[in-house]
Amino acid sequence: MSEEIQDISVHTDRAQLYELLVSELRDFAVFLTDTAGTITSWNPGVQRILGYAQAEWIGQPGTSIYTSEDRAAGIPEREMSEAVRNGRSPFTRYLQRKDGSRLFVEGTTIALKNSGGKLLGFSKVIRDLTQRKSGEEALREGDERYRTLFDSIDQGFCIIEMRIEAGKPLDYRFIEVNQAFEKQSTLINANGRWMRELRPGHEERWFQVYRDVALTGQPIHFEQRGQELEDRWFELRAFRIGPPDQRRVGVLFTDISERKRFELALRDSEERLRLFAENVTDYALLQVDTQT
Repeated sequence: MSEEIQDISVHTDRAQLYELLVSELRDFAVFLTDTAGTITSWNPGVQRILGYAQAEWIGQPGTSIYTSEDRAAGIPEREMSEAVRNGRSPFTRYLQRKDGSRLFVEGTTIALKNSGGKLLGFSKVIRDLTQRKSGEEALREGDERYRTLFDSIDQGFCIIEMRIEAGKPLDYRFIEVNQAFEKQSTLINANGRWMRELRPGHEERWFQVYRDVALTGQPIHFEQRGQELEDRWFELRAFRIGPPDQRRVGVLFTDISERKRFELALRDSEERLRLFAENVTDYALLQVDTQT
């Protein structure tokens, strides 16, 4: 008889400890249901997260917090069945507050059984992830907008990571490139690869310029000839991206080889004309009016 009283006392202490712990979990909604899913307990987190006061919460069907779509699909019953089979059923889904608004949660349904394996009911623990979910969706939308813009421009763009030792620029690796990159740069499958792997003879000035930008944070606008890049000319803007210790540089560039060829041809033409004019001494240059 004394052993039975001691056993009851232990269970009573455990129940009181459970109630004490649950009452302090304000960031979690924690409650119990019977085997049929009817709610039998409440904690302050239920009101903070789901909007129910204790008096209006006890006795409610546990399915009331599920969306109409999930109720129609039998999700609450499926979770309880899984918990009975496996001991618990973790979930991540939208639930419904008292006011009808939806929240995104992470939670677990736990089957409560006695020492003989008899089902006594269920415990449900819920954490509100709505803000995190909204932040993730905003971040994803921002990433999609960035990628759309990133790939829609005609200019080549890349993010590179510098390898610098004792102030000397040894190499740089392509972290990200846009769709126009290959056409503009002549470099194929560059993403994730090092420049000296792609073009071992690439001119040293490129590495020096990007090192200076990575270390100082000072952006630069310049034109550069790339003999290892099919002898093309480029107009480039380079600027540091992220904290200095990452040593990353964004490079926006355009192939201006055609413009450079035209400028060189024009300069050569002007030089020939100047030399011709300087060396003509025995002839008069006349302008003839063909209208008369």
